[in-house]
Amino acid sequence: MQIKKEAPSAVEAAMELTAVMAVSQIAQQEKKPETEVLKSFMNSNTAKMLFDDETKLWHNGPAYVAYEYLKECKRRKNRGSKIRCNSRVKSDHRFQPDFFR
Repeated sequence: MQIKKEAPSAVEAAMELTAVMAVSQIAQQEKKPETEVLKSFMNSNTAKMLFDDETKLWHNGPAYVAYEYLKECKRRKNRGSKIRCNSRVKSDHRFQPDFFR
């Protein structure tokens, strides 16, 4: 018996693509492996808001999502949170993903 998996909706696909592009930008700026950044990002409140369709955070694009993640990391660092974020992320609104790596 074969189980059919539904394709993600256009909104879900946009959310996922935004996350991937934001993580790629952060990893490039931090000079860290994308897998390491992805783990940290997916445990963040920013990721939770990104994947909540009611917030429409994905409308703002990957540079803004990376910026929001930076703000969250800065707040956590100031509060002494044990959850580690990549703290040196800079927002670059001119970011263009390199799909041909």
